[in-house]
Amino acid sequence: SIKQKEQGDQSFTESLESVSSTLPSLRYAQKIIRKIQTASRKQSSEEYILSNLLNQFQQLQDASPDHRKDLLGKILFFCVVLARQYGVDSEVILHEYVQKVIETCQSLEKRGKNDAKSLGTLDFQGFLSIL
Repeated sequence: SIKQKEQGDQSFTESLESVSSTLPSLRYAQKIIRKIQTASRKQSSEEYILSNLLNQFQQLQDASPDHRKDLLGKILFFCVVLARQYGVDSEVILHEYVQKVIETCQSLEKRGKNDAKSLGTLDFQGFLSIL
């Protein structure tokens, strides 16, 4: 391709390595995934991606700390793959969701300390359950 000639006939791995690793992690993963998917003849099905994610989640509980770290990395990577499959930007949707979390905190804060679902009375698990 023209782009490949401009880049000096890079190998596929070299083209992956040319993506700046200083990018934010989600953006970095998006660019790598896009390059791999562009080079692949057949794309992964939604069913395969979801099945793989479920499998990784099931392994987490019994995993060693080192394996757990690898599993979490794979889960995050596959979530970016799934977002791309759905045609959404994982960087944008995570940012939007964090904004919703902040709005939830603001709402809870306004309820006051005596309310059963105020920010000051919930433990973290309780907080996560209302998101």
